[in-house]
Amino acid sequence: MTQSKKQALFVVGIIGLAAIIRFWAIDGKPGYEWDEPVYTNIATHLSQFGVLQVKPDFGSPVEPYTFHPPFYFLMMAGWFKLVGAGITSARVWAVLMSLVVMVLTYLFMRRYLRRAAIIPLILMATDGWLVYCNRISWMENTLLVIVIAAIWLYARAVDTGSRSRYLLAG
Repeated sequence: MTQSKKQALFVVGIIGLAAIIRFWAIDGKPGYEWDEPVYTNIATHLSQFGVLQVKPDFGSPVEPYTFHPPFYFLMMAGWFKLVGAGITSARVWAVLMSLVVMVLTYLFMRRYLRRAAIIPLILMATDGWLVYCNRISWMENTLLVIVIAAIWLYARAVDTGSRSRYLLAG
């Protein structure tokens, strides 16, 4: 078996371990965070009615939700349309996005660190705080995919001098 195949299997094993520890008992642990019901409510309302707003309290006026950019809620609403709405569904989305971030980070770092790119991947997969917050439906887990992709596009634009890649990265 070649060295690159061994490293690829090791990377797959690390991502698999990261998935197992993030999906374990995802429906009950950790306890609900304050943001989870709020964000889930906003994305559920968007998936059902196509409007970015918090479900209003009885007798309160309906107001648009303008406190955060809409990217997370648009992606979450699409996910809810596929699998159904709920905090557990939102947590599953967060775990999937954190795994995507790990893969993108590893691939990006491999360009610069070669075989040592495995070190940041191991740290991201096993760090206690990251494991904890990757299991919670916070918007950062999803938005980091966009951030890593933009950094990668910017690095490609710098390498090639392509104006269109600079625009995409922006």
